[in-house]
Amino acid sequence: MSGLRRHYTDAHTYLPDQASVAWIRTTDFDDLVRALGGDPAWVHPATWADVESAAWELADDEDRAVVLAARHGPWTVLLDAMCGRLTGLVKRLSASGEALALQWTVNYVATVAYARDGQVIGSFDPADLDTINPAAGRAWLSGLPVTQEEWRQGWQPAALALGEELSGVRLDQAWLAREHLCVPLGSAPPQVRPPSGFRVRDWLRPTLEGDPRLRAIAADPAPERQHEIIQLAIELARQAWPMSGDLERQALQAIADRVRDDRSAGTRARIDAAAADIRARIDATAAEIERQVSEERGPVQVPVVPDIDLMMRLSADPDMERLHRELRPLEILAQALDPDLNAAATQTSGLLTGKWIPPEASPVQAVLQQLAWYVATGEVDDE
Repeated sequence: MSGLRRHYTDAHTYLPDQASVAWIRTTDFDDLVRALGGDPAWVHPATWADVESAAWELADDEDRAVVLAARHGPWTVLLDAMCGRLTGLVKRLSASGEALALQWTVNYVATVAYARDGQVIGSFDPADLDTINPAAGRAWLSGLPVTQEEWRQGWQPAALALGEELSGVRLDQAWLAREHLCVPLGSAPPQVRPPSGFRVRDWLRPTLEGDPRLRAIAADPAPERQHEIIQLAIELARQAWPMSGDLERQALQAIADRVRDDRSAGTRARIDAAAADIRARIDATAAEIERQVSEERGPVQVPVVPDIDLMMRLSADPDMERLHRELRPLEILAQALDPDLNAAATQTSGLLTGKWIPPEASPVQAVLQQLAWYVATGEVDDE
């Protein structure tokens, strides 16, 4: 087994932090799906990224779940983001053949279980082989092509190598990236769609993959997802601006209700009027500062272009700073209420820039902007 184990020494770098995997030999895939608690009619193509994202969305749903299934001749390999499900099902899954399952937690607590013809042969903690149950399974365990020393050196590579020894299937990064099958489980089929084609720049991948809401939008970029993008953009905006006035609260409620009607149009009109008043005060303040600079400078023969001194004075003026801080949240809310949903999403996310946005929000803003553009156009903006 040492040769096979060598292929899995880095498995922890590409497999989930917690999961369960099972290798099942069976003559009937549809029966296997039913044994899991699913309906063969619901099975559809999907990648592990699709299934894992859906699994975490359903983590609190007691009635529904999803697992990945990959068919390889008489063998089916299952991968489940919930670490304990498959080891507890080996007896049922082996009814017409055999099943080996491995589960592990984020704390690296693991269980290996094996069953044949509907009977559990042995279940044990691979870090402590004396835990095997039933005790009669010791003979099976000692006859495996995995030595006690190999279990001790690394139970995950040992168990994965044993699965490959049985099935002939190598669970490497290429296998994980390929399209297999999604098996919805429970009372109703979750809607998990094939890969959308959305992608982000390399530096933004951890942000996308680390946020379940962003992953869900990327996996299913339907037009109605723009409402979610707008809501996420507003959440980021509120990290920089309190948005606590009556008019702002009305806008936030309309955004939360996902409405584009006369009420939201009226709120947007009042916001636009308030923003126009602030812009007028900004223009007046800027004109006064420009007058002061001109008086201090005195007559000049040639206009200063660009006027660096004036630009610095405008930037440093506390009244200008205050007015711009009042204006930006109104601009964001007005844009978020644009009756054109695509314009609302793409341009609202685009407004979340500048010195007031916390630095940690910048990657999220970049992903949101690319998602909004992708939902609106179907094009990837990753330049």
